[in-house]
Amino acid sequence: MKVDLLLKGGHVIDKDQKINQTADVAVKDGKIWDVASELPIEAQETIDAGGCIVSPGLIDNHLHMYADATDAGIDPNICLFPNGVTTGIEGGSPGVANYEQYRKTVINQSRVRIKCYISAASTGMITRKYSENFNPEYFERERICALFKKYPEELLGLKIRFSKPIIGDMGMKPLEEVV
Repeated sequence: MKVDLLLKGGHVIDKDQKINQTADVAVKDGKIWDVASELPIEAQETIDAGGCIVSPGLIDNHLHMYADATDAGIDPNICLFPNGVTTGIEGGSPGVANYEQYRKTVINQSRVRIKCYISAASTGMITRKYSENFNPEYFERERICALFKKYPEELLGLKIRFSKPIIGDMGMKPLEEVV
């Protein structure tokens, strides 16, 4: 049997499999085929992982990954994937007004799996210079519902930044409206 990739001699950590040891990892057809102390196996590509940690892909559960459209955005292909993060949770950079563009320019071009919270504010979190408008009067409920129906596998929920400087005197109303 010949595998596609063999990672040799890395420190393998996989809590689910109860592995925490130096081992080889064989990959075939994009999936882990075997993990053992020493795999006497032929591989199309072999990487010396000695001195490295080998683990399942990491998850970052709050990011802003809209690099070219927001002040706080990063590029997941540059900032996450090379650091072992294979899943990122978008923390509300896009809103309903720009979510389709976000899908085209970020999700569809990313090597990282992306799940999203979208901002209840239609424009999302564009700049640090001023806050989003979380006045429930301006929430686009029909468009929000349509997006959640269209993308149920990638949208996790709505994001609202709920603090006095952002909400002002609206009290609990913005939070009550997104629940």
